[in-house]
Amino acid sequence: MHWRNILILLTFSLVVFIPGISSIPPLDRDESRFAQASKQMIETGDYVDIRFQETPRYKKPVGAYWVQAATVNILSPDKLNSIWAYRIPSLLASLAAVILTYAIACLFVKREVALFSGILLASSFLLNAEAHMAKTDALLLLSVLITQYGLARTYKGDISFLSWLYFWAGLGLSILLKGPIVPVIILLAIVTLCCFDRNLNLIKQLRPLTGVLIPTAISLPWIIAVQISSSGAFLKKSIGVDLLPKLMGGVESHGMPPGYYLLMLMIAFWPSSLFLWPSLIHFIKAKKDIFFKFIIAWLVPAWIMLEIVPTKLPHYVLPLYPAIAITVAKAMDEIKFYKISLGSKLYSGLWFILSSSLIIASIFLANPNIELVASPGHAIDKKIVFEHIQNIDTQQALLTFTLILISLAAVIFLWKGKLKTCILSIACCAVLFFIPLTHSKIPAIKWAFPSAEIADFLEATNRQDNKLISIGYHEPSLVFLNGTDTYLASINDGVKKLKDDPNSLVLISHSKLEDFYLAATEAGITTKLIETFNSFNYSKGRNLVLNLLVVKNAQN
Repeated sequence: MHWRNILILLTFSLVVFIPGISSIPPLDRDESRFAQASKQMIETGDYVDIRFQETPRYKKPVGAYWVQAATVNILSPDKLNSIWAYRIPSLLASLAAVILTYAIACLFVKREVALFSGILLASSFLLNAEAHMAKTDALLLLSVLITQYGLARTYKGDISFLSWLYFWAGLGLSILLKGPIVPVIILLAIVTLCCFDRNLNLIKQLRPLTGVLIPTAISLPWIIAVQISSSGAFLKKSIGVDLLPKLMGGVESHGMPPGYYLLMLMIAFWPSSLFLWPSLIHFIKAKKDIFFKFIIAWLVPAWIMLEIVPTKLPHYVLPLYPAIAITVAKAMDEIKFYKISLGSKLYSGLWFILSSSLIIASIFLANPNIELVASPGHAIDKKIVFEHIQNIDTQQALLTFTLILISLAAVIFLWKGKLKTCILSIACCAVLFFIPLTHSKIPAIKWAFPSAEIADFLEATNRQDNKLISIGYHEPSLVFLNGTDTYLASINDGVKKLKDDPNSLVLISHSKLEDFYLAATEAGITTKLIETFNSFNYSKGRNLVLNLLVVKNAQN
């Protein structure tokens, strides 16, 4: 039975996770920063010091970079700017996270319910997104689940060496991935469980005096090495520059008030968010047994802490989503009669509106002529939108209509108490939505990925070996796709660099073009325009026009 369920979960997860791994261009900004730093490790052979070009990256530990570099060395050693290989660790970690969610659930609920919990997690918008991105968070989720699996086994009375090893090894991996965050979350869970039981037996069973040696052995050698390599700058910057400012206030425009994660839950856990309301009502009324205590300890203290911390990003709460998935699956199994209250109707209606909006929005992403509606330089008016809708592909329109019908059916099944059928409807909705979205729709939005468009143009015109000087456009994806030696410059520095190497190409934002021409003329440099890219910089939320220039009479 276990192997059958695991096979089902792996198959389902692969179906929703794999599409888009290679077709979606590198994303700005975190993914490209991670991938570029990992690429530089391979290029330089330095696996201790983390850098983006010459800038140290001391905000996070080395774990994710090592895993990415190892994967690329194995799968794509001859093409370091292929993003898919850097995403494989996140894909594999997401698959393992689904299986571990199932394993944890099996400790508390029957196997069928555990199977549903894995399906609900794999269906969630947030995990699907993280499975497609080459950064830390999917790996961090895996380390949390390894730790929680060991903790759950121990709390249920299994004090074997294996349970102990799961707990402390997972904790060590989490430290190597993201520092002290996970230990704090786990400590809050342990303290809560001890408060529930009014004793310290759990702490004694975990044997912390010997257990702490494992995370120390995993993380300390690299910490010492990077401290020496950075002359003590790593801990100073990772704690003093990155961690503490996030605890004290919103940084990098990510400050949000408490309640942000709760409001985002309907989208981030979609489409399984349909079950949140009935599950919450059932959970509040449920028997306060060992499952209840463990879920509360895992979920509530950490959620409150993350809501209080001013700096917020949607993926910060990802380590808590398996607990939500298990809770929802158990509630859906135990609810024998679903009472249709006014609150239930309002919530279900709101969920259906959200679902329909997401699905209908995909129409615009699917159309190859989307630039008529959304790209810079084109006015958005009712006539253009209407013409755009008229040109929607028949298959896409049919898929959209089908998805809306499935969403409506899920609501009706929920109201009629056919909860398992409702869960299957949600799984179907996830498959039919995420596969086209990641495989074809997002990659089709060419104007949203200017770095990829520029890289493709340079390759098509045999200019990929020319050094690139970029002025006014400094996104990390440009460096990853076009080479570590891509020079991100101001106007004056760019002109000096171009004078030293006239065979370089100049990529410059339109707003800085006039000032560049003036500075170049003063330096005795004459350039000519060879291409213009109309784009949208989504990381800054603004239209972008980029001009590609060459020096006249240079051997380009």
